[in-house]
Amino acid sequence: MIRTIFNKEITDFRQDRRSWLITAVLYLLFALGLSEGYRYYIETTTIHELAARESYEQWLSQGKKNPHAAAHYGFYVFKPLSPLSILDKGMESYLGQTVWLEAHNQNEVKERQANDAGSLARIGEFSAGLVWYMILPLAIILLGFNLFNKERENGTLRFWLSSQVSIGQILIGKWLALYIWSLVLLLPMLAAATLTIAVANAAIMKLYLGRLLLLFVALLAYVAFWTLATLLVSFYTHQPSIALTLLIGFWALGCFFVPRLSSTIAKVVYPAPSSFEFSENIRLDIELGLDRQTPAKARQKHLQDSLLAQYGVDSIHQLPINYTGAMLQYNEDYGYRVFEKNYGQLHYVYRQQDKVMEWSSLLSPPLAMRHLMVHLSGTGLVRHLHFAQQAETHRRLIVKTMNDDIMNNGAGKRVYENDDKLWRKIPPFVYRIPSLAHDAPYAAIPLFALGLWLFLAVWWLMRPLMVQKVVEI
Repeated sequence: MIRTIFNKEITDFRQDRRSWLITAVLYLLFALGLSEGYRYYIETTTIHELAARESYEQWLSQGKKNPHAAAHYGFYVFKPLSPLSILDKGMESYLGQTVWLEAHNQNEVKERQANDAGSLARIGEFSAGLVWYMILPLAIILLGFNLFNKERENGTLRFWLSSQVSIGQILIGKWLALYIWSLVLLLPMLAAATLTIAVANAAIMKLYLGRLLLLFVALLAYVAFWTLATLLVSFYTHQPSIALTLLIGFWALGCFFVPRLSSTIAKVVYPAPSSFEFSENIRLDIELGLDRQTPAKARQKHLQDSLLAQYGVDSIHQLPINYTGAMLQYNEDYGYRVFEKNYGQLHYVYRQQDKVMEWSSLLSPPLAMRHLMVHLSGTGLVRHLHFAQQAETHRRLIVKTMNDDIMNNGAGKRVYENDDKLWRKIPPFVYRIPSLAHDAPYAAIPLFALGLWLFLAVWWLMRPLMVQKVVEI
């Protein structure tokens, strides 16, 4: 009987023009989102690679000069886009793409596209991923909100039950039909997405296969939840209009209200410092010390005394090393501590804000799927901070290499300069993509939320299967 009911529902879907119209609209939207994601990835990657190469070549060709001046000259590095950003850009428009590496300053990652966008951009950017986590559930609702009510109106539900067909068989048959039909909509999109990503960047595709597979499994679970929820609302309500209103209301709540509310709550509970306040804290920490009691002159006096004692001389002019180079690196080392403190506190606030919004996934399945997609795709805060840390490590390599050269080779020289032989000791910046094991723990909260929603839907399905008395037919 389950097979009979399943075949009957599949036939109804095939014969219903509404099903084909929904399918056509869904595929059209997905094709537009995927093509736009592909265009953005190819264009942005090409521009970033070209700009990074030119900036590094300018570093190499800056000519003969003092290495400290070269450290100030620096060069730009760019965050490579994840190929899965083709599916959804995540937070990339708000996090920035490039950072300037120079002496003394740990600069912020800039080039935020959201700065040039209007207020409507905050609603969300259209993408293939948005079609999956927002439009696909709506399509499932429109396909299945009337699954039981049409049987009540036609009298076939009473006929089935009088023929010794159990309510469980009807529920399972109808759910399988809606789920399989939804997979028929989803699977071609998954295949197209995989092919597009492979064409865009086949060289690193293998590094993202595990992430892509987990994302697809999560989407199958996501579709299972929405098909179960749609079926059960249709089962427990007696009017199609009520079922549709409840389902659309739940969908809208999860897609629009909860994300907006969670963002506001996160900023109130974990307020981030203003740009001026952040910069002022760094300035005071450097000028007055981390304890605000050890100014820069006192620290330099300590360095001078320690070097004189170490080498057993009476004047910095008698040192076998260049005192300026040693002082520059000493100040840089202290600056590292200042930046680690201030950026550490700032990044902690950002991460806590992110967690507040992730826990809000318990109130919104679309938000859970959205966060999971961001973490697995590498288009969120975690990947951004990982890039910023590697960029800072490269900046410190530049500065230390320049200062060490001054300290070791500039002793006794009033004017010391070097050339491209030194500049070439600094390799081009190459971002090392974190492993799936590194990123997976950050996806735990949205994964738990999605699993909980699916569990609740299955538990809700089991209730009419475990009791004798069902809702009034």
